[in-house]
Amino acid sequence: MTLRPILALFACLAVLGAAETRDVVILKANNQSKLCFIDTETADGKLMYRNSANDKEAKPYRLNELRSWEYAEMKEGYWPKAIEARDAGNYAAASDLFNAVASTGSREWQKIYGAYHEGACYELLGQWDKAADAFGRAGAVRADHRLSLDATYRQGFALARAKKNPEATAIATALEKLGKETRNAGADLRGHAIRAVLAFNAGTADVLKKEANLANFNQRDDKDAFLQFGTFYAEALRQLKQPKDAKLQYQRLLDAELTPADKVALSLGFAKVQLEDDKPGALATLLRIDALPFGSADQKCEVRYLAGKLLAEEIKAARAAAPTDEAVLTFIKDQERTARLLLAAAAGSSSTLQARELAKGELTGMGVDPDAPPAAK
Repeated sequence: MTLRPILALFACLAVLGAAETRDVVILKANNQSKLCFIDTETADGKLMYRNSANDKEAKPYRLNELRSWEYAEMKEGYWPKAIEARDAGNYAAASDLFNAVASTGSREWQKIYGAYHEGACYELLGQWDKAADAFGRAGAVRADHRLSLDATYRQGFALARAKKNPEATAIATALEKLGKETRNAGADLRGHAIRAVLAFNAGTADVLKKEANLANFNQRDDKDAFLQFGTFYAEALRQLKQPKDAKLQYQRLLDAELTPADKVALSLGFAKVQLEDDKPGALATLLRIDALPFGSADQKCEVRYLAGKLLAEEIKAARAAAPTDEAVLTFIKDQERTARLLLAAAAGSSSTLQARELAKGELTGMGVDPDAPPAAK
């Protein structure tokens, strides 16, 4: 065998190896797939790339020309594990994995994406100080990156949720100044969103509504901010005893084009509003959420506790009417089994929410399970 075929084989393998380490860009035009090396994503809507690692100057794609893009390192390692954990509702594990992406990765996207999504997971956990720190790290990597403005906003939002009002106010002011100086409407919207949180902290519903109306994010242009701020605003209205406005806001979000996983928290908030004046509707909403394969341990625990509690109340009221009809008695027994299953699932959850202990109390209040084995009774 001559040496030439062997060298050709090694050359082919080298080309394949190089292709595997390239990033992938999908153009909207005919779904064309391009292999390249992505340098950065700019705030003015460009993706800078090189056809070869040896190219001296990067070329631009307009982001609106692209259907999607994927960095080579997204295929294995910490990134896909972090995405999987986040989508399964395991936000604590996901935050650690995203942190690993940011702290061990050498490329710009890893440092920014990793810290940004770490912060988003801490938001979902309600750990506001950690969220602010992560978003601050993401925003500090490159000032003109596509995500830098959002990272700064989310840092200010998290600081406001942590009730660090002076620090949050400073970021809101800086964003509003940026909006005026550069005519960047997105910066101005984000400044008002932070001020809406500050109004919520002060318990002033009128100011909250005013600032929220000025932070009217468009779903098409600002999908992440639309969902993130909208979820906060609906829950803030509920907590400030504005049920009518809260219900309208939740319905507006639930009618938007969001993924089923995104709608879990919204549906749970909507059910809590329904508890005020429509308990049967709340129960139906909660049972629909429980049937979905989405949601964190905390969300599942709260859903099952609230649904079990509502069923227990219905059972108590039905028994107080002293029914004698066999079909009604059978229905009550079936409802009791369902209530016990839901409450037991909440009580046995890994969640640290108060709902877990409340579920245990509800189970105790229902008395001995008639279906339990004799030894258990």
